[in-house]
Amino acid sequence: MKKFALMSSTLLAFVAIPFMLTAADETTTLKGEAVDLSCYLKGMSGTGHASCAAKCANDGQPIGFVTDVDGKKVLYLVMNAGSADVKETLADVWGKQIEATGKVIDQEGLKIFQIEKVKEAS
Repeated sequence: MKKFALMSSTLLAFVAIPFMLTAADETTTLKGEAVDLSCYLKGMSGTGHASCAAKCANDGQPIGFVTDVDGKKVLYLVMNAGSADVKETLADVWGKQIEATGKVIDQEGLKIFQIEKVKEAS
């Protein structure tokens, strides 16, 4: 019986976690820059790095989003929102300041941004 309860609890957790990730937070808009994480963590970003960021993202490198909160940089891991391919959503805005709309999730300290749409910041 204990084994069944443990298996049931584990299964419930695996079913509930993806739902909590997508349903927990409201849509928000953040201003910042989409970056490829591997280069950003080495100090490379901005307009001079736009073509490399696009190439790295297209090669499958993880994508990040950097924004400023109270004078402090905050880095999000970017993930697809629904069926949209985030690389296509960001294709024309690498190296630019943008306003990105989507869901922000804090999963055990990891900040995730599910970007749905972007526009150049005004």
